[in-house]
Order: sequence, then structure tokens, then C-alpha cells
Amino acid sequence: MKLNLTSEKSFEKLNKHFSMDRWKLRVSLLELLPKYRYT
Repeated sequence: MKLNLTSEKSFEKLNKHFSMDRWKLRVSLLELLPKYRYT
């Protein structure tokens, strides 16, 4: 039971981390796109 709880928490942390990374990736892509369009 204890182990299950901790693994669930760490999974939640991982999930948040990945969603943040995805968001950052999307933002950086959006910033890069105009540069390529104008060159």
C-alpha cells in the first residue's frame, strides 16, 4: 500500500514534468516558425 502510494506520486510528478516539457517545446517551436517563414 505504501509503495503503491509513492509510485503513484512519482508518476504524477513525471506526468507534470513531461507536460511542462511538451509545453516548452511547443512554445519554442512557435517562436522558431516565424523565423523560418521570414527567411
